[in-house]
Amino acid sequence: MRKLHILGIASAVLGITAFAAPAHAASYDGVCNSSSGGEICLYRDKDAQGPIYDTLYSKPSYTGTYYGTGTSINDSVTSIKNLDPDTDAMVFTNANYTGDDSMIWSGATFHDMGYGSPWMNDSISSHCFINNSACPY
Repeated sequence: MRKLHILGIASAVLGITAFAAPAHAASYDGVCNSSSGGEICLYRDKDAQGPIYDTLYSKPSYTGTYYGTGTSINDSVTSIKNLDPDTDAMVFTNANYTGDDSMIWSGATFHDMGYGSPWMNDSISSHCFINNSACPY
């Protein structure tokens, strides 16, 4: 009986500890979130709801695919969320942070990148957080 009681207490403590552990953002897990610094989330549709590519990092070139698909993110992004609470980001039409650019402010969501800047829709090939030393801004 004593072993069961101790086992029950240990299980309760472990359960509370696991529940109390902070959530962490993870790159390319299909979830756009802002814990642990925040992510840039790239979407294939104009409503920022469909296929997603989520990352905590600056990307000098888009070589990946949307989470759970075989669709390349390069030159196919139509909506962007910057969930980093403190850091703005830049998106670029060419790899290596070159070409035409646009600022994505911290906490901002841009639906239909082509709405105000037709040259941005389906043409983004890299992005960087402005605190990254390789970012030209």
